Amino acid sequence: MIIKVLHYIFGYLTVEITGEFCERILNLFSLHKISIWNIERTSEKIFLCLKLKDFKKIRKIRGKTKIKIKIVDRIGVPFIVHRNRFRYGFISGVFLFFLMIYALNLFVWRIEVTGNETVDTAEILAACEEIGLKNGIKKSKIDSYKMRDELLLCTEKLAWASVNLEGSVVTVNVSEIKSNADSDEICNIVADFNGVIKDIKVQKGSAAVLKGDAVQKGDLLISGVVSVTGHTYFTNAKGVVTAEVEEKIPICVPLKAVEKVPCGKTYKKYSVDFFNISLPLFLGKETRYFEGVTKVSHLELFGKQLPISVYTLEVSPYKPRIYQKSEEMIKNECEEGFSALLKEKGISDYQICNIDTKNDKNSRTTIYTIKYLKNIGVKEKILF
Repeated sequence: MIIKVLHYIFGYLTVEITGEFCERILNLFSLHKISIWNIERTSEKIFLCLKLKDFKKIRKIRGKTKIKIKIVDRIGVPFIVHRNRFRYGFISGVFLFFLMIYALNLFVWRIEVTGNETVDTAEILAACEEIGLKNGIKKSKIDSYKMRDELLLCTEKLAWASVNLEGSVVTVNVSEIKSNADSDEICNIVADFNGVIKDIKVQKGSAAVLKGDAVQKGDLLISGVVSVTGHTYFTNAKGVVTAEVEEKIPICVPLKAVEKVPCGKTYKKYSVDFFNISLPLFLGKETRYFEGVTKVSHLELFGKQLPISVYTLEVSPYKPRIYQKSEEMIKNECEEGFSALLKEKGISDYQICNIDTKNDKNSRTTIYTIKYLKNIGVKEKILF
C-alpha cells in the first residue's frame, strides 16, 4: 500500500512495448536496474508500469533494439499538477485545503474521559469546560499540570487525574474517590425512620433496642460504646436493624390533559456544529407548537472523529387540545405513578393501610399509606 502511494506521489507511466523479440527489453531493464511492475503479455505487445524518472533511461536502451515504446497512460501527482498549472482556482483550493489542515491542527478537536465508573462523563466534561478545557481550545494554551490541579479542585469525587494531549485529542484520565462507608471511625447506628423493631443483627457494638420496641427517627439502635467486664471501649458499630415502618406516599395527577393534534407535514432542519459554534442551515423559525427529535452524526476522516457534527432536527407541528380526563384515566395514572415510585424506592413487599384523595381545581392527590419492612439503621459519628 505504501509503495503504491509513493508511486502515485512521484508519478509513473503505463507503456506499451511492441516489436521483434520485445521480451529482450525486460532483461535490459533488469540489467540497468529499472523497476517495472504490472507486466501483462499479449500476442504481440507487452504492457508494464515504470517510474517517471526511469523513462529517460530507456531511450538509450531502445536505441540498441528494434523495439517501439509508446506511452499509454500518465498517472500521479506530477501529471495532475502539470495539467492544472493554469487553473488558478484549483491551485488556490489546494493551497487553502492544506492551510486549513494546518490551522485545524493548532486546536483541540475532541476531549475523551477514561477511568470513571460512578462519576458521569458529562459531569467531568462540564468541569473541564469550567476550567477552560473544551473543544476548540488552542493547544498552546493547554497546561496539563495546572489543568489537572484545577480539575481536582473543581470535582470533589475525583482522587487523581491527568490531562494528556495526543495529536488533536485530549485524554483526561481519572481515578475516583472510593467509598469510606467501611472506615474504622467510631460511629453509632441510629434510626432514620419511625417504626417498630422486627429484627436486629449486631456485627459490632452493642444493641440499644430490643425486638418489639417502637423507635423514632434519631433514636440510638446500636451503640459504638461497648462495656465488657468493667472495661469500656469504642468501635465502629455495624449491624442491620429491620423495622416495620409506615409511610405516606402522595401521587398528584392533573385533571386535564393536552392532546397533540398534528397540523402539518413532518420536515427536517439541519445545523452544523464546528468547534462548539452552531451554524444553522435554515432560515426562519417554527411559530407553531411542535415536537422535535434531534439526531447527531459526527464526521470522520480515516476513522478519526472530526470537530464537525451535523444536527438533524425532525419537526412535527401540532395543535394543542385540552380535554378533561375520565375517572378511569385518573385512577390508572395514580396507580401507575404509585407503582413507579415504589419501584424507584426499592419497595416490593408492602401492605396498603389506607387511601385518601384530595381534589383541587386542577389536580387530584391520592395519598397511599403503606406498611413495609425496612433497614432503618444509619451511621452517626460519635463526637468527643
